[in-house]
Amino acid sequence: MKPKLELRDITKMFASDNERPLIALNDINLSINESDVVVIIGPSGCGKTTLLKIIAGLENSYKGEVILEGKSVKAPGPDRCMVSQMATLLPWRTVIQNVEFSKELLGIPKADRKKESLEYLKLVGLEQFAFSYPFELSGGMRQRAALAAALMSDPEIILLDEPFGALDAQTRKDMQEELLRLLQRTKKTALLVTHSIEEAIWLSDRIVIITARPGRVKEVVQVNLPHPRNRTSSEFIEIRKVISEMIEEEVKLTKRNHV
Repeated sequence: MKPKLELRDITKMFASDNERPLIALNDINLSINESDVVVIIGPSGCGKTTLLKIIAGLENSYKGEVILEGKSVKAPGPDRCMVSQMATLLPWRTVIQNVEFSKELLGIPKADRKKESLEYLKLVGLEQFAFSYPFELSGGMRQRAALAAALMSDPEIILLDEPFGALDAQTRKDMQEELLRLLQRTKKTALLVTHSIEEAIWLSDRIVIITARPGRVKEVVQVNLPHPRNRTSSEFIEIRKVISEMIEEEVKLTKRNHV
C-alpha cells in the first residue's frame, strides 16, 4: 500500500544566540496510511508542533521532504487542514458562515454550500447553533465548529495541534469521543499532537514518541485495542505505562543535559 503521507529525513534548525544553530528536529522519517489516526507525543520542546507546521506548509526552511499522495509539498494547500488548541473561527461570521468559508472561497453556489455546511453541523451536533456567533458558544462547541469547518474543506489529511488542550477535563473527554466518531465515520486520515498519553491511546492507531530536543523518532507504538476502548483495562494501562516510562526517560535526559 502506498502511504498517504511520508516524511523523509525532516531536519529543522533555528538560529540561536551563539554560533551553533539550534536543532529542533533531526532526521524524522514517518509513513502514514489512508484513514490512519497517528498521534505524536513527547516531552515539551521536542518539536511536535514544529513538525505539524512543516507538514501544513507553515514552516518551509527545513531539510528533507514532505510527500502527500505521492507529491512533494512545501507550501500550504487545501489538501491539509490544521485545527489548533484555540478554535480559529472568524468572530464576525456565524457558525455556518465559518463552516462554509472554504467552499465560499472556491466559488461554490451559496445554496449548495449551505446545504453541505448544515450536514457537517448536524454531524457534530451543532445544527441548532448554525446562526449563532462563536462568542455565543462554549469552548467545546467552538472546537466542534472548527472540526466541522475542517471536514467541510475535505482535506486529504487533518492536522490537529493540541485541539482539546484548553478544555476542562470532562469536555476534553467528550471531545475525544466526538473526534474519534467523526474520524471513523468520515474515514479521514489524521495526525494529532498531544501531551496527554491517555488521549493518545484513546484515539490512535499508532503513537509516535519523539525524543527530547533534537527531536527524533524514539519509538512507534502500535495500539491494537478495539474501539470503544476501556481506559481502565489492563491492556490500556500497560500501554500507558510503557509510553510514560519512555517519555520520563527523555525528560530526565533533558534535565541531565542542562545541569
